[in-house]
Amino acid sequence: MEKTVYDNRRWRELPRDGECVVSFLFGEAAGPCRGHMSRHHVNPDDPRSRSFQVCVRHHNRVQAIVRRLLDPPGWKRCPHKWGTHRYRSGLEACERELNRELLEELGVAA
Repeated sequence: MEKTVYDNRRWRELPRDGECVVSFLFGEAAGPCRGHMSRHHVNPDDPRSRSFQVCVRHHNRVQAIVRRLLDPPGWKRCPHKWGTHRYRSGLEACERELNRELLEELGVAA
């Protein structure tokens, strides 16, 4: 999350004291929750979008699910170890390079 988008008073004051949505939806199949509760935006590009509570353990899984749902068909994901790209822009640049041919077919500038 970029600090300029999410670090404001309204964001900090959102409640973080409830049940993890992943645990609520999947129960024991998701495994036990761990860590503090954080907020996950439904649409990360719009800081005013809805958000939901998720524990630290399940947050990365939610990120992966959302990316998989929103990626175009045939999109190759970054093969690097998690945390290699410090910022989202680095991850996006890596994936644009991997998918240069697909982007050219779609008529999108890489």
